[in-house]
Amino acid sequence: MSADMRSTKITFSAEVEEELDRFEENIKALRAGQMDPNEFKKFRLNNGVYGIRGEKNIHMIRIKCKYGELNSDQLETLAELAEKFTRLKVGHVTTRQAVQVHHVHLDNVPTVLRMLND
Repeated sequence: MSADMRSTKITFSAEVEEELDRFEENIKALRAGQMDPNEFKKFRLNNGVYGIRGEKNIHMIRIKCKYGELNSDQLETLAELAEKFTRLKVGHVTTRQAVQVHHVHLDNVPTVLRMLND
């Protein structure tokens, strides 16, 4: 993400903003014991966020790439989020035209989703 893009506040559609806010609210509800872990699991899976076996708060995010295409800005954003928010600082390109970033802490998932939507 270029310096110009970082300094500009991005406005998402009402639908996207609502989904991102819901993700943050559901994490808070889960942490407070107000949301059943199985309901949260179903919710996060529907949003492309997958658990990692043996890890409670570490997740993998699958990013679908329409037609398998990414432009340089999108690749730069993927690199930035891998550097900032993953243990291994890498992403994986899949055989199904997607990118996966592993080892993202649950508390960072909403920030990563915002970066991806940006």
